[in-house]
Formats: sequence, structure tokens, C-alpha cells
Amino acid sequence: MKPFQITGRKGWHAEVRLAGGRKARRTFATEEEATRWMAEGAPAKPQDAPAPAFGGPSRIRLGALLFEYAKLYSLNKGGCQAELTRINHYLEGANLPQLALHVDAFGRRTLLTKSAHGAVPKGWKNYLDTRREHSARTFACMRSLGSKLCSDVTTADIAALKAVMESDGRKPSTVQKEVALLKHCFNVAVDVWKWKGFENPCCGVKLGGSDKRFVVVTEEQLQALERSLEQCDNPLVWPLVELAISSAMRKGSLLSLDWSKLDLKGRKARIWGKGRWVDVPLSQRSLELLRNSPRLDSNRVFPMTSN
Repeated sequence: MKPFQITGRKGWHAEVRLAGGRKARRTFATEEEATRWMAEGAPAKPQDAPAPAFGGPSRIRLGALLFEYAKLYSLNKGGCQAELTRINHYLEGANLPQLALHVDAFGRRTLLTKSAHGAVPKGWKNYLDTRREHSARTFACMRSLGSKLCSDVTTADIAALKAVMESDGRKPSTVQKEVALLKHCFNVAVDVWKWKGFENPCCGVKLGGSDKRFVVVTEEQLQALERSLEQCDNPLVWPLVELAISSAMRKGSLLSLDWSKLDLKGRKARIWGKGRWVDVPLSQRSLELLRNSPRLDSNRVFPMTSN
């Protein structure tokens, strides 16, 4: 378009079309000023506006969106591995490879692809099969959502997922984390990936309160734990569990524990926690466990996966 005049009115009028069919118009004293505004000072025209990431909600499936979300957001979260476990169910529905966290010797994180279900010890396989059978409806619902285009995911779909998880006996805190993951992913799509006009389908889904995380372990539960450890064919599991109890170190810290970071004489272990190296004091029981642990790897004390 070019600047124009209107009969009965003064000045030159300049007009441009904006995204969504709106228009912006201004009046100038001269044709040159109007032309300059249209070329330099006018609001961005639709063709100049950045395109929505991944083609927008009508071009990408939820599983594929979560795949991208995992690379940018889940990777740097403290609960990355747990979140990847949830995301992988949606990836399966979108026929995408499963994701796993890899941390190198310097603490740098990357995401790797893996097969959906790798080989696991017999006892663990029985446990996983039982869990999968018990939550079959929940996993099927997640796979179905993962296969949908984001534009087709509705609030009713999210509410249905919540209802299925509750009927499968999932705790309120687990349901909250699931919906929170999807909600934040869609919020990122709107705020960061510029999905204009897209409404987050998780909004409007009401969630209950979560359980308190304070747990008292009974003597019967400790005995049941001991019996389970006796049946495990991995010689590293029982010292790992006992060291967790005696040192209060978390699973991630224990699995990344390096022989070179242990000072048995000084009774301390250097671990990576919350973005920095921390020296953890070791009890006599912890020292005994570490001294008697088999050295199956020259670096890691417990060369096992998180699973």
C-alpha cells in the first residue's frame, strides 16, 4: 500500500495490516513522512512477524513437543530423570525414541536416546511388569495424548488423564506432577515459542492437595527391605542402600560417587550437589561399607544406572 489522501480531510494517511487482521493507521503532514513511517516506523507486518516454533500447534504432536521441551528444560532440572520417565510415555505414542540422562565426569548433562525397554535383572523385570500391568490404562492414555496434534489436545483430555491416573491408584502428588509438566510445556509454547492464540488445555483442570513427604519407616518395613535385598542378584545394591541410610546421601550422589573423590582417612566423600562440590562426612558404618565394596569399576563406586 501507499500513502493516500481522503477527500475533506487534511494530510496524508498511512495504513498497514497487522497479524490477526487488525490495521494500524496514522496521519502525516506530507507524503514523504507517511512513506517513511510505513517503511521504518510502522508496527511489524504479518509477514515480518516470527513464525511459531515447530509450525505451531497444528503441525506438531504432543510427544514431539515434549521431546523438544526435554532438551531445553527437563535437562537442567534437579528431578530430570523422573521427568524423563514421565515424558517417555508420550514419546512412545508419537513413535519417538526414549530419552535418558547422561552426566559426564565433569557434571555436564546431555540427553541420549535409548530403546524403550532394555534388559533388566529378572527380579526387577517382574516388578516392572507388575507396575506396567497395574498402570496399563494410565500409560495407554499418555500414549494416546502423545500421538495427538497439540491443537487437538483439549481440557477434557487432560481431565480424562487425571481421572484415569486417580482410578489406577496414583497419589495426588503424582497426578499434580503429571499435569504440571504438561501445563508448563504448553506455557513455554505460548510464551517462548510464540504460539499466538493457543489456549493451554491444562488450565481449568482442578487438582487436589498433595501428600506430606514426611515418612516414618517402621521396623517391619526395614525387615521387608532386608529380605528384598537378600533376593537381589546385584552385589552392589545392598551396600548402596545401606550407604544411603548411613550417610543420608541421595541416589544421584551415590551413583556418581567416584573412588578418587573418597577420603577414607579423613572420613569424607566429595559429591556434586545443587551445582557445587560438597564434602559429606562419613560414619564408621559408611567407612566399613566402602572399604568392603567390590571395585568393579576403576572410577565409580557403584557402576549402575539409576534404574
